[in-house]
Amino acid sequence: MALLTDIQGLSTNGNIVGMIYKFSQTIPGYNWTIENGTLGVSENAGTGLYNKRTGMVTTTFDPSKFTNSTDLGIARVILHEGVHAYLQAYFGSAISSGKTYNDLIIMYLDDFGNTGTTQHNLMVTAFREDIGHALEEYGASKGYTMLPGYYQDLAWGGLMKTTTYTDLSQTDKDRIYSRLTTEQYGVDKDGNPSTQLGAATNCP
Repeated sequence: MALLTDIQGLSTNGNIVGMIYKFSQTIPGYNWTIENGTLGVSENAGTGLYNKRTGMVTTTFDPSKFTNSTDLGIARVILHEGVHAYLQAYFGSAISSGKTYNDLIIMYLDDFGNTGTTQHNLMVTAFREDIGHALEEYGASKGYTMLPGYYQDLAWGGLMKTTTYTDLSQTDKDRIYSRLTTEQYGVDKDGNPSTQLGAATNCP
């Protein structure tokens, strides 16, 4: 997938490895596999659990959800799922190393500070802005010129059930949702045709 290669070629501060290193201060050592498959109606992509035997985390993308998507619509999903893959591997490898449940709780508190934090809430605070910056760097490499905040709005994709998102003003939520649906489906939040700013991908 050329798009994934483009994302991997971003600067250290922009790509998935760079974002993870900034957060954890360690270089991630996991194997991430991306495959196509059929998912539920509301699922664009899904990342499975860490495979202790292979050291692998697998993400499944449903191509049928991206038939009208731009490169930006797909890139934001790749970045989002890349963070999921890292978090799955982070804790999965700790389990496979023989750590007890109590060890994992302590490790979780040391690293993330709050036992009530879900992966998505963690992504809002630790990765969302970096995903936006990575999208901006990708867009710049393609010669795109966007309105201020456009890439940061796209970085909310997949995070719209978090407390932080629901606490945003309705104006902000409407704008974010419209930008996300525009880049993925070519329509705004109300289902009206909307001009996409990224490039068509002609995903099958």
